[in-house]
Amino acid sequence: MVQQFGIDYTEDAPFSGFWGMSRRSVFVLDHTGVVRYTWVTDDPLVEPDYEAALDAVVNLKEEQHG
Repeated sequence: MVQQFGIDYTEDAPFSGFWGMSRRSVFVLDHTGVVRYTWVTDDPLVEPDYEAALDAVVNLKEEQHG
């Protein structure tokens, strides 16, 4: 999944000791598997905007239940 989403560290990327591992990421997918929200950082010390991720989930839920 890490490679499919394109969030893996490569040998030439920052944080060289992490190559092959996942960058810190958040994805929200709808019920059909379509990515509706994405957040990715190269810096493993940076946390996501939790409120934005939760808003994406709420908006998706509202869309589905109309």
